[in-house]
Amino acid sequence: MDKRATRRECFQRIKALSTQEKSEFSSAIVEHVKGWPVFQQSKTIFSFLPLPSEPDLTILVEASPDRVWAFSRVDEADRIRFHIVSTASDLVEGGFGFLEPNPELCPEIESRHADLILIPGV
Repeated sequence: MDKRATRRECFQRIKALSTQEKSEFSSAIVEHVKGWPVFQQSKTIFSFLPLPSEPDLTILVEASPDRVWAFSRVDEADRIRFHIVSTASDLVEGGFGFLEPNPELCPEIESRHADLILIPGV
């Protein structure tokens, strides 16, 4: 099976999961990440706000308020920018209909400041 077919199959399986199953898998991922030594040592973490097909790591953010959390948004020139987010009220609906940091409330941070970057993948 080639990479494209494998990805398509993975997305079909994800799409078929119930809300409860997605929540359980997200929780399992969070517990796994919490055990990583690199996570435990990281002070500044870049992460993502989940699309429907992605795990929800917001539990990890809530469980680790002592860290600096940065999330991405796409700017007017289609560049990805990261912004420090302190609370859920710092988020707004972005151009694609998904949550992203409000650039008026959330300071931008350069990627060189990240101790750990969490990204979704298949």
